[in-house]
Amino acid sequence: MLEDVQIQRVKQGVTTLTTGGTPQPIYKVPAPGALTDDLAGAGAGLLSDGVYKYKVSYVLGDGRETEAGTASGGATVADYTADGQIALTNIPLATNFNETNLGQKVVARKIYRTEADGSDYKFLVKIEDNTTEEYTDNIADADLGEDAPSTMIGWDIPVKKLVVTADASNSVTVYLGGSSVSSSTKTGEPLIQTAISNPIENVSLKDVWFDASASSQVISWRYEQ
Repeated sequence: MLEDVQIQRVKQGVTTLTTGGTPQPIYKVPAPGALTDDLAGAGAGLLSDGVYKYKVSYVLGDGRETEAGTASGGATVADYTADGQIALTNIPLATNFNETNLGQKVVARKIYRTEADGSDYKFLVKIEDNTTEEYTDNIADADLGEDAPSTMIGWDIPVKKLVVTADASNSVTVYLGGSSVSSSTKTGEPLIQTAISNPIENVSLKDVWFDASASSQVISWRYEQ
């Protein structure tokens, strides 16, 4: 007689939170900060005269992508025939909290740029690593690609069981907060404030947020799908 066997996908991760920070989602990778943009001083380029700004997104190993992050300060091309390229530096790097799980590991970054004096961000280049911090932009406006994402892509992950473990100081709270949790009002339900939680069942990972309330905390979790 054949029996049905349920196969569970079990994944785990570790992260560190610091007191006073914004509550962090368990799975949703925060969007990057701003890169630095300056004229490259490399002579004539393909950019037109005008102001250019940039945003960066993170790409995970399973294809998910964050929304485009913080806009850069902007660089002004005054004479593209003399100085028409822009040097991008301090391109944000992600802190990967689980190197073995491609669903939680940033493996690439995308840079989006405005057209000259524009306000819409369009695809410029994909950097196929999480280590490169510099890129020289010499791409004409006409060669830019699709619009930058404004929301996370593909983050609704159903979980059958979630077990969370904090270190011994018992100063981590887990919230069910929906799409966001306010750092000031702490909207959302506090589920635990002990070293080890009871299993949290039948939730979506996009609803689960951590907050450290006393000091820097190391948090581990394991979940089943």
